[in-house]
Amino acid sequence: MSKDEEFVALMSLDWADKGHRGCIQTRDLVEVEDFQLEQKASAIQEWAGQLRSRFRGGKIAVAVEQKRGPLIYALMKYEMFVIFPLNTTAVKNYRKALRASGAKDDPSDARLQLLFLRNHLDQLRRIEPDSTMTRKLRMLVEGRRKMVDASTALSNQITALLKEYYPTALELIGQLKTPLACDLLSKWPCLQAIKSVKAEDLKDFYYKRNCRNKQAVDLRVKLVSEALPLIDEKGIVATYSFVLRSLVTQLQVLLKQVKKYDCRIQKTFNHHRDASLYRSLPAAGPALEPRLAVVFGEDRNKFDNAAAIANLMGVSPVTISSGKYRFVAFRMSAPKFARQSLVEFAELSIRQSTWALAYYQKCRNEGKSHNAAVRALAYKWIRIIYRCWKNRLPYDESIYLAALKRKNVPWLQAS
Repeated sequence: MSKDEEFVALMSLDWADKGHRGCIQTRDLVEVEDFQLEQKASAIQEWAGQLRSRFRGGKIAVAVEQKRGPLIYALMKYEMFVIFPLNTTAVKNYRKALRASGAKDDPSDARLQLLFLRNHLDQLRRIEPDSTMTRKLRMLVEGRRKMVDASTALSNQITALLKEYYPTALELIGQLKTPLACDLLSKWPCLQAIKSVKAEDLKDFYYKRNCRNKQAVDLRVKLVSEALPLIDEKGIVATYSFVLRSLVTQLQVLLKQVKKYDCRIQKTFNHHRDASLYRSLPAAGPALEPRLAVVFGEDRNKFDNAAAIANLMGVSPVTISSGKYRFVAFRMSAPKFARQSLVEFAELSIRQSTWALAYYQKCRNEGKSHNAAVRALAYKWIRIIYRCWKNRLPYDESIYLAALKRKNVPWLQAS
């Protein structure tokens, strides 16, 4: 199939912090259409929906500079986009070849990239759209994360409110995002209400919710009997109680939805062809296993090497050098959810992986902060997972430890 037959349109996007400039050329039109795209998830989603409707789901070739990780990651979720990452140096040299002045501006750069794509389409590396399974999982894990973030925001509001008039409740509930905490705050939204309850009834409340440590329950009952209210005005307390119950009701809904997401994610992930690979990773657990599957996807030709993943996901740092000046900086431009998935896994792996703990301690001993050490560990994990992913093999801690010992890695021996 020729390039003209495969794609209904060719498009290029020139990335910017607040918005993107682009241009598109359809197969049956000579004219090039310029457009602007706002850097918001909702704007990109609406724009992609319009293109899907306009071209009836036909394939669209998209040229994007390969250093634009967040934009590439955002486009990979749409089935009609085939992405062609352009080497930045190649585009720069192409610009110099066509423009003696070297002039650069966003609209003309987008057209330049479109011309580059049209003339060299057959020679460029391509990233195919994610598979149906990966797109399904991505929607679910990103949706779950939004629910968790919303529940965290609500729990912070509730905590701040309780500190104003009912701080004793924070000692009575333990973790806020639990059914026990929500039930207690809904049932007794102020100190005056819970002090009117008999000690045996309060104990029974805890026991029925699987809080059966007698010493802990007795301590909480005693705390209630000795506590003094911060505010005595009935009208003010009643208003606080109303607001608290309203927030708790919202939190209960979100917690139920998170459980539904968990169930749906696991049912979907059970059918993923690489599920056993991600389940073999230490400490990943049911929350991070499908998220890592989404980061890597199923197309083994998507990434040339592990470094490409680290760069795209923003785990590797950026080195800025000029003359004698050299500075290593955090990569700000990156798909945040994907980077969080990799970094959170690396942090959790310290608890269960011998070499991961040793490497983390080595980084800390070198003076790195906790976050920098975890990112360095995430970079090493990407190389390991990439090799397992490329070969379709589960991770085996003993094999990797044996390889490190054969190499006499000093930081492992020092642990």
